[in-house]
Amino acid sequence: MEKQFEGYLNKAEIKAVVEGNAIFFPVSVEYVNLNKFTGDARSFGYHFDDGHCTVVEYEKAIGALADDTVALIRLLKNKPRSPSVGIGAIDTFEHSADVANSWKVGLSTDWAESRYQQWLKEGLIDDGETKEEWIASELNSYHSWPLEWIQKYNAHREQLNAPTGELSVVLKHKELTLYQDESEQFFFETKYYDHGKRQKADPQSAKAYIDLYKIWQEQVKAYSALSAKVNKNLKQLQTVFGAES
Repeated sequence: MEKQFEGYLNKAEIKAVVEGNAIFFPVSVEYVNLNKFTGDARSFGYHFDDGHCTVVEYEKAIGALADDTVALIRLLKNKPRSPSVGIGAIDTFEHSADVANSWKVGLSTDWAESRYQQWLKEGLIDDGETKEEWIASELNSYHSWPLEWIQKYNAHREQLNAPTGELSVVLKHKELTLYQDESEQFFFETKYYDHGKRQKADPQSAKAYIDLYKIWQEQVKAYSALSAKVNKNLKQLQTVFGAES
């Protein structure tokens, strides 16, 4: 089997190739200056009109070891899928509505009424949107709140995500870190969720992620062993079917 590559490849760049159900090893290399064909190298059987070309002849590896190695190489295509570290990797702890909204107690909503009247006066209210709907939207939008509301919300949120005692790292995977506090509650951080702020985690979701991470680690270990086996086989086959060093 012959393959042509554009440019001059050094020896380290010329590897065995797998095509179909066979492995082919390079046995000879020829470097050709295509410019001598004055732009018509394709007419002489080359794949490129000009420049430089590396022509490699390959020999097919045969036998049980070659067949087994092809099968192992096919398995290497199934690389273990890394657990996500983004939004949704671990669910946040869901507080009751009373707890989640307790920060609003005693806060005035007069600002929303005043803002509605001002927007109405300026003709900024969409037709078909009722006063109640508009005000409800403002009250539920963080970016619409006055400073007092934002400060109260942030302080409450920080309190809900505060650990008991010291935090210990349960696992760290890429940009995600999972912690556990002294009361065995889980917390996590990832730059892909809420600007990397620490979140209290749903315990079942956190435990499921731990299990998923452990399975992935075992898969990576098995994949590495498989890769090492393939490399060992290829070196052994190279001594029989490849070009001499």
